[in-house]
Amino acid sequence: MRTARKLTAVAASAALVVSGALLSAPAAHAATISVTDVNCSTGTNTGTAITASPGDTLDFTATLTDCDLIKVPTSMVDSASAVTIAPSGSRTVSIAAGQYLVATGSTADFTSLQVTLSSSARSGTIDVLSDLGATGETSWAITITGGGSGGGGSSSSTAGSAPAPVIQQFGRPASGTCEEAAPADLNVAGVGSGGWGESWAQWVNGGTGGAVCTRTLSYVASGWTVS
Repeated sequence: MRTARKLTAVAASAALVVSGALLSAPAAHAATISVTDVNCSTGTNTGTAITASPGDTLDFTATLTDCDLIKVPTSMVDSASAVTIAPSGSRTVSIAAGQYLVATGSTADFTSLQVTLSSSARSGTIDVLSDLGATGETSWAITITGGGSGGGGSSSSTAGSAPAPVIQQFGRPASGTCEEAAPADLNVAGVGSGGWGESWAQWVNGGTGGAVCTRTLSYVASGWTVS
């Protein structure tokens, strides 16, 4: 079943929660751009090319049936918290190949979806996919006026545009240590293992909360590291 595939994918990738405020303020006269050509029910689709400015918000206003995952280059936003989704559920975030992968952590599809571009956003491509990327996909080429041309990859970061810290979490095992139980696929963006502590989070145990293993990734000049 589609729901079962979605839950399996979410469980396999554990959960990452974004914390910290945006490092750059939006432009003073930022605009909201409606994106209506979203189709997550069929195969790969090319959306209408979009021209935006740093600080603008892309509002995906069409029916988002079957849409569960959005891929946003790290060069376009300050952090994954710039992606606002509903229902938020226990939203999951990972970083791979210079992209924030933001998905619902529940069985529900997106009902609303917005992306706020950073004040130093660079041109790139945004993808919205269904069933955690298993089937339908729509891709938009985003041209940033007054910004650079970063393609889909990550750009060199400065102190003013570095991504915010990312908190990684997974449910604490019934036995053994967090270090022993940590999934290898959480070592994203070149970070190593280790650095795990214990905390409490609302998203585990079906949203009722419980003990989790947690650590924080921070971006420095050379890339992501465990802080």
